[in-house]
Amino acid sequence: MRITPKQYAVLLYEMTKDKEKATLAGHIKKFVQVLAKNRALALLPRIERTYVDYYNMREGVIDVEVTTA
Repeated sequence: MRITPKQYAVLLYEMTKDKEKATLAGHIKKFVQVLAKNRALALLPRIERTYVDYYNMREGVIDVEVTTA
């Protein structure tokens, strides 16, 4: 079964949410190892874009544009 960029993005979110800053590097390293094992490193740009969208949705972050005079 092929894993989609969205599935990887959700995995990364679940691996890193609510984690202490000191442990994040280890979790991200494990995530990259999973990508390497699955020969999916080329998907990183798509995973990153999907992760940002997923993170913003889950955390209630919205993009705004402010125009001032």
